[in-house]
This record gives sequence, C-alpha cells and structure tokens, in this order.
Amino acid sequence: VKMMKKTIRWAAIVTLLGALVMYKLEGHLGAEEGIDGPNPVGSMLLAVWWSFTTVLTGGFGDIHNPISINGQVLTAILVVTGMVLIGVFTATLTSLFVGEQSEEIERLQDDLSMKIDAIAERLDKMESEQG
Repeated sequence: VKMMKKTIRWAAIVTLLGALVMYKLEGHLGAEEGIDGPNPVGSMLLAVWWSFTTVLTGGFGDIHNPISINGQVLTAILVVTGMVLIGVFTATLTSLFVGEQSEEIERLQDDLSMKIDAIAERLDKMESEQG
C-alpha cells in the first residue's frame, strides 16, 4: 500500500510539473503558430488536463500536439514516466491480490495436511487392531 501511495503521489507531482512546464512553453501560442481555435493549453487548468491525460493514457488524448521541440520532448518524457508509474502501480496492486491468494492457499494446504495426517493415524490404528 505504501508503494501505491508513493506512485500516486509521484503521478500527481509529474502531472502538475508537466502542466506547468507545458503552460510556460506553449500556453501563449496562438493561431499564428498553427493552433486552430483556442489554445488547448491556454490556461493552467487546461494544461493540467493535458498533462493528466498524457501521463495516464500515454498521450492518446490528442488534446494537444506540442509545436515546439521542447514541448515534444516534454511529452515524450511524460509518456515514458506515465508508463513506468502505471506499471509500478499495476504491479503493486497485482502483488497485493496474489499475496492474499497465496496466504489463503497456504492455509488450505495446512488444513488439508492436518486432515491427511488424521486419516493416516486412523488407518494405522485400524491396521494394528486387525493385525
């Protein structure tokens, strides 16, 4: 659970930093730079949404395709970072579920082993009584 909390915390930090940097890089761009209509990162809130979708979905939101080289590099960094963070989160969650199932299997094995031992003892008693 600690690892999951750390992952969520890092995802939030990366998302906010990515939004801030993208807003500074491309938040001022307008139609003359090739953006049709309102700039998709023209406000900090829109930049946070762009960064969030880029980190979580690997950039498949298609909200904003960066124009500057720095913006494109930032997008690549956010996509790779998001893949790592999502991978760690998923692996941690999976290990929690598998760990719980492993403990249950061990308990069942112990119970079954005790029952088999009890049956073996009864069989030994029956053999010794008959023989």
